[in-house]
Amino acid sequence: MELSSSLYLAQVELEKVSLPQSSINLMIEYVFKAPFNEIVVANTPVTSKLEKEFKDLLTEVIKKEKPLAYIIGFEYFYGEKIYVNSDCLIPRIESEELVYATIKFIKENYIKGIELDILDCC
Repeated sequence: MELSSSLYLAQVELEKVSLPQSSINLMIEYVFKAPFNEIVVANTPVTSKLEKEFKDLLTEVIKKEKPLAYIIGFEYFYGEKIYVNSDCLIPRIESEELVYATIKFIKENYIKGIELDILDCC
């Protein structure tokens, strides 16, 4: 099966359970063991083994027994791959937006070179 066909089928299934497109990207990275953009640019062939692994993962994700990040073991936060398991919280997009807003606020309101203390209270 072509990669584009696999991606389309996954997207249709994930939309049924209200999971975002980004979930597909994470699943592809997990199954192919490479960054999503490299896989797509190279149009990496989907072997029957990879197709089965992807479908099994998709089935597990759709069951929603646990979050995708816990199943695959990672999530991205602020451009970095963060390894997670059930012993920690999964970084949320709202937290990432807060980081962006905080950095913007600091750049706009503080003189470069001044030391700041920032406390994250969860």
